[in-house]
Amino acid sequence: MLKYWNTKPGEPPTYDANYCPWFAPAMAVASAVVSAVGTVASAQASSSQAAYQAQVARNNQIIAQRNAADALKRGDIEEDKVRQRTASIMGQQRARLAGQGSALDEGSPLDIQMDTAGMGELDSLTTRGNYQREAYAHEVQAMNHAAQAALYDTKVKSSMLDTYLKAGGSILGAAGSAFGGKIQNGIGSMRAFS
Repeated sequence: MLKYWNTKPGEPPTYDANYCPWFAPAMAVASAVVSAVGTVASAQASSSQAAYQAQVARNNQIIAQRNAADALKRGDIEEDKVRQRTASIMGQQRARLAGQGSALDEGSPLDIQMDTAGMGELDSLTTRGNYQREAYAHEVQAMNHAAQAALYDTKVKSSMLDTYLKAGGSILGAAGSAFGGKIQNGIGSMRAFS
């Protein structure tokens, strides 16, 4: 027969605090430990999720940086195409003007060529500017992703530290509450014997 349980025939065993005064405080501490373990496990899951989100943000940063580099390359190619078209147009103009017997380096024929060259240069610079703005937008996006990754990394570190501190405090608080009175009673009993 168990010393710490009342058992009556036909009834389930029940706890009798008179036989086991440490059982309730021990169960309170055990409950706090189980609760703390659950809290830590939950925090680890949240931490894992934040770490995953940080990695996704870093991957997005890399993609945005690659998109920025790609925009600049495409801009260079398009700028060259605009310059080639301008050169082609100017060549056609020079051929027509020369076919008409005009002097190409003076008067209206020269003005026409200068206007064409100026407009072509403006188009090529506009093209370059458009692609540079696109690249800049991707670079800003990359910086935002990097900042988001850093935020998630901070969340991982601070969340786990906070959880461990809270779990430890919870266990110590439960132990203090559960055994505090029993320890004082035990000390008083020991003093009575001395």
